[in-house]
Amino acid sequence: MWALGCIMVEMATGEVLFPADPTSHPRTHLQNIYRRLGTPSENPYPSDVKDQWDTQKTIRPTLNLYARLLPLFGQSGSELVNGIVVL
Repeated sequence: MWALGCIMVEMATGEVLFPADPTSHPRTHLQNIYRRLGTPSENPYPSDVKDQWDTQKTIRPTLNLYARLLPLFGQSGSELVNGIVVL
């Protein structure tokens, strides 16, 4: 579902939602996603990745998908995509 939401956004906006260098470390890509959407709540993290959570905790979203997509998809479409592309 995540990939479908990303593709829908990219087709509608003509922009790559999470641009990344294919040679970069996967953690860099994850940080890029966090910068755009913010970090998820602490609840879904299993205890073995708790240390990783502590380093990511302060990242706040810079992208409001709903507001960005409202003119393109309307209210229902924006809510759908915002619900799919979620952490």
